[in-house]
Amino acid sequence: MKTLEELQKIISFGYLYLILMGLLQESIFFNQIGINILNYSSIADILISPIAILTSHPILLLALVVISAILFTIRSYLSKRSHKNWIQKKILKHKPDLNEIEKRTFFSSLLTVLFLAALLCFFLGIGMGMGEKVAKKIANNKLEYTTKMTFSDGGSENVYLIETNSMYYFYLTKGSQNVKIAPIGNIKNLELTKN
Repeated sequence: MKTLEELQKIISFGYLYLILMGLLQESIFFNQIGINILNYSSIADILISPIAILTSHPILLLALVVISAILFTIRSYLSKRSHKNWIQKKILKHKPDLNEIEKRTFFSSLLTVLFLAALLCFFLGIGMGMGEKVAKKIANNKLEYTTKMTFSDGGSENVYLIETNSMYYFYLTKGSQNVKIAPIGNIKNLELTKN
């Protein structure tokens, strides 16, 4: 029963951390194009943002799984070889009197911190890289207007769709460098003209 409670705490902490990382990534991304995304986000957007980020780019999800597997393998390797001199001198130099269970716990904690740091870098990199890419495309007017947006009043425009959330569409129209924000209720449909 205690193990189940510990697992629930770990999962809760992990999801909270992912939510913070998703929020950080979205904030950095939208800040580079001049939008404070928190003004346009609902609680649902914030709660689902890390999952949306990971599932929108399958390679990112695969990278996360690979990093997790590598860190788990490293933990197992270090635990099995904790008696080696180099591990004793480099990793366990301040904790020489640990038993096997304490060593495994120490390695798990150490690699958990590394994993959290890797996630932080991962989400920061995504936010900065994608935001910079979109900002440069906007500044250099190199956008591809591949979405036809039909408004509820019947009018339509070809747009560059930056992003959507549960309440708004963020887009640019041809010839304008100003980001437009439209509530979802004002849009009748979207047509991908180039898929």
